[in-house]
Amino acid sequence: MDLDTLFACVSGYERVGDEYRLYVDGPVPRSQLHRRVGERTPLFHLFAGEDAGRVEEWLARNGAWQCLRVPTYDRAKGVRAVLTAEPWRGGDGSALSDLGRDHVIRDEDHRERLRREVELLVGMVLENPVRVGKLEELHDIQDVVNAGPVGVELATTAEVIAAYFGGG
Repeated sequence: MDLDTLFACVSGYERVGDEYRLYVDGPVPRSQLHRRVGERTPLFHLFAGEDAGRVEEWLARNGAWQCLRVPTYDRAKGVRAVLTAEPWRGGDGSALSDLGRDHVIRDEDHRERLRREVELLVGMVLENPVRVGKLEELHDIQDVVNAGPVGVELATTAEVIAAYFGGG
């Protein structure tokens, strides 16, 4: 199994339980520079058992391919994203600062500003992986930005406080 070649053809991947699904755009996928990334397509290669372990190890060694993760959203991830957005903010006027304060993705323009800011931060962490767990924090924020609802409170203040003190 040559994961280097396979990931060059993959449009997205996700972990489902103990398995990995690597999504492709057709029965004979081609390597493309201009493919959509992080997309769940109808066709996928399923990896389970030892093969899933190899995929996980490969992804840990090749962090840049994390951009292919299929985004997911749930309320708990929304709470974590709101909680961790403030420390990552890029100063006054930062889209992440707005998310941390308002707990809402206001509109598609705000979502796009959030995407740009988080993508920049992910790149910085990939280039300089100093502290463990920071990439995962940014992935939670990125998933919420890409898959979260617009105009809906992602977390209440009570949920954020509970998560901060370990109760959520």
